[in-house]
Amino acid sequence: MDGGKIMLVLCGSIASFMIKQVIHSKALYGRIDLELLIKELSPAESYRHLTTNYRARFGLDEFLRFYLIMGGIPKYYSFLDSRISPVQNIENLFFKNTGFFFNEPGKIFYSQFKEAITYEKIVKAIQLRIQSSDELARSLKIPSGGRFSRYLDILEKARFIKGYSLFGKASGGKKIQALR
Repeated sequence: MDGGKIMLVLCGSIASFMIKQVIHSKALYGRIDLELLIKELSPAESYRHLTTNYRARFGLDEFLRFYLIMGGIPKYYSFLDSRISPVQNIENLFFKNTGFFFNEPGKIFYSQFKEAITYEKIVKAIQLRIQSSDELARSLKIPSGGRFSRYLDILEKARFIKGYSLFGKASGGKKIQALR
């Protein structure tokens, strides 16, 4: 506390809560000085993390298989077993009903989003094909605009989807949505 000022640091992994209750909070409007998004590790950082912290003995090509599947989330590398092959690791983690990732997509949606079913429908529709937000809203029978735009905004801020502005057209701010 400096001169009667208070510094409050909030951090959390529940993306929808942090976005709705903190970043978009009317009570905090104009009071947020820094919004820091912690991104996943790069491939080089992930490899260094895996080999340093877990003493894993995977070759670079084996590591790349893991990285393409799991991304740069350090926690995920803790589940790898260097005593078995990459293929066995992937089978154990993703395809066995006891594997950590077997139900992970559902767990993420239901822990992150209050209206998980709606968010999941949006992501599944985007997964079928890249489409504009208007096409997406029509295909889901959800009115485009305010509430639907907020769904897309939250999914984008939570890094589930990426919005791309149309190039060379007067799009009126419309975007094409794609999975990350």
